[in-house]
Amino acid sequence: MKKTVKKRKKKLTGKTFLLCLFLIFAVYMGINLIINSGGSITTYMAREGEISESFTVDGYIFKDQTIINATASGYLECTVEESGRVGKEGTVAYIYEKEIPAEEKNRIKEIDAKIKELKENDRSMSASENDSVRLEQDILKAVVSLPALVRDNNMAEIFKVRKNLDSVANARGKISGAGKSAKEQIEELTREKATLESKNDMSKVAVKTPVAGSFTARVDGLEETLDDSKIEEITQGYLKDIKVKENKKEENVFVKKDAPIGKIVDTYTWYMAAIIDKDIAENLKVGDGIRLKFLDSSDNIINGSVYKIADEHDGKVVLVVKSAGYVDNLYSISTAKIDVIMRTHEGMKIPSKSIRVKDGEKGVYILSGNKIKFRGAKVHYMDDEWAIVSTEEKNSIKLYDSVIVSGSKIYEGRVVR
Repeated sequence: MKKTVKKRKKKLTGKTFLLCLFLIFAVYMGINLIINSGGSITTYMAREGEISESFTVDGYIFKDQTIINATASGYLECTVEESGRVGKEGTVAYIYEKEIPAEEKNRIKEIDAKIKELKENDRSMSASENDSVRLEQDILKAVVSLPALVRDNNMAEIFKVRKNLDSVANARGKISGAGKSAKEQIEELTREKATLESKNDMSKVAVKTPVAGSFTARVDGLEETLDDSKIEEITQGYLKDIKVKENKKEENVFVKKDAPIGKIVDTYTWYMAAIIDKDIAENLKVGDGIRLKFLDSSDNIINGSVYKIADEHDGKVVLVVKSAGYVDNLYSISTAKIDVIMRTHEGMKIPSKSIRVKDGEKGVYILSGNKIKFRGAKVHYMDDEWAIVSTEEKNSIKLYDSVIVSGSKIYEGRVVR
């Protein structure tokens, strides 16, 4: 009985010993793996780029604008495209005594457009209308381009090609003596238009503009409030009191005499005013070059300059930017959400988290083959996400280096397995 008990004790002791040995080995291997691996390493390929210092504002657009009022009561029809240029005493619209059937009014518009197109084409083809070889080449070029346009469903370009083919075919017809000349077609269309106008007794009054500029049929009642003459005495209170209204377009509707039907805008200089934080304004001064991006209407980034910084109180100021740049719908809008770009830094662009300090020197660790190396990097600008660094220093970061962004056990000379 005693012998049996002793044997069981020995067996139990042997199993315990083996288990302890296994646990010690597992712990050793785990520690060794951690020491040698150093955890995962994340890298970023260094490349050229830029970072812009910018802020977004709700801007008010001040410009030189002249309201145009209806010269009579009746049905309005604008004759100038939106943002189209017009000279002094130019006709921008007609007011008809009675409403014209839509079908016939549209036909008159088509005739006017066709006459304009014929006149333009006649001028452009006059230099080559006696060169039949060139015309054949133009036709071939247009036809060859069609399959790709059809494949891409590019209807706008297909329409242009069609117009070009019509023009070229017309010129070739003039050479061969076939078809009608542009002059003959214009005369026919003019007679058709006169017949339609006579049929509908189109009594109309022209609306002319007293000044030259860009025409827009959109008015919102803020034209006087946002006239550029107000910019000199601009205040925070003035901007806060502006009530934005619908920017509606009055066209093909009945209008009363002296009612506003559009405006002419000076296209050379305009201003953007906005309330911004004083802390931001401290990075700007009058005369600084600045860039603007209208977020809702255009991808263009236009140039301007700081015109004034005024009315400082409650931690805010009024920023006024002067510009002559063109933006889609600029002449018709009164307000816009705008990115104000103070300055742009260009150079090698890398993540901010990759910037480190070694022996008092700023730089980055890179992965070169399977070794970690340190490279100097002079920081020109850095925000929370990105940094722009110089590559001019000796032993500095180079284009396409694998910059280490994150990881543990990052040090010079370490071999990464």
